[in-house]
Amino acid sequence: MSSDFYSIQKIKSARKEHTCECCRTKILIGEPYENQTGVYEGRFYSQKVCPVCSKILDYLFYEKGYEELDISQCLNEYMDDSIYKLLKEVQHPSQHVEDLIFEYEQEKLYEVMEDEVQI
Repeated sequence: MSSDFYSIQKIKSARKEHTCECCRTKILIGEPYENQTGVYEGRFYSQKVCPVCSKILDYLFYEKGYEELDISQCLNEYMDDSIYKLLKEVQHPSQHVEDLIFEYEQEKLYEVMEDEVQI
């Protein structure tokens, strides 16, 4: 099923603290974020997303074609080389993101080690 309604409001400066639904980083007062609202399967939703995760969600939706995303699990489930590079480039402040980067690097290291053993 698809979204019945979807809207993005770009907020230049947060008036109060929020938490990004994707990476769980605090969006502090004065920081930019997006307020994404919509109706999906008859249920209204509203979620705050930091600018980095907004780029990641755009990548997953427009580049990868994922139409149904669980935003709270987006980094856990959809991490790939492109998202990894983006997160490393922007030096995302979230401990959750740092842990995911570490896990991704470990997986890649194990893949290289397995390939070397097979040769």
